[in-house]
Amino acid sequence: MANSKIRLSVVIIAVIVALMAASTVNAKPTDPLIQVWNAINNLQQQVDDLRNITIDLQNQISNIELIPGPQGIKGDTGDQGPPGISSWERVSATSGNGIDSYKSITVSCTGNKKVLGGGVTHSYRSGSLPIIYDSYPSSDNTWTASVSVEPGKYETWNMTVWAICATVS
Repeated sequence: MANSKIRLSVVIIAVIVALMAASTVNAKPTDPLIQVWNAINNLQQQVDDLRNITIDLQNQISNIELIPGPQGIKGDTGDQGPPGISSWERVSATSGNGIDSYKSITVSCTGNKKVLGGGVTHSYRSGSLPIIYDSYPSSDNTWTASVSVEPGKYETWNMTVWAICATVS
């Protein structure tokens, strides 16, 4: 059904084009079909001209070289910036290997540095997963973590607590 509609449309268009082509020999400029035909051809030519102008402008723009101007005068000194962070370090401590079911470690930043973050790792691999009870900044310059494992499992394990510290001004 769709193909027959397409074929019919193509036939109608072909007939119109043929009639217009044949009628241009004897057609008068005032015939409505000739006027429409000429208007369509005129618009198509204008579209083609605009397309060519656009391509030409795009080519001209892509060939423009930007040349820097002379150095400007030195400006005023700006305001003091906000305080920042410097001299960061990572501190850590590892427990001894043992079969304890609970371990806790606190690490401290050096000097007057403040703790920015931290964490804990463990080496326990048997049975159920260990429980990390705590992992937190216990003061401005310390990080504490506590880990517990299933009691009665006789595997040696350890834990490492670490903290990121820095001078904060």
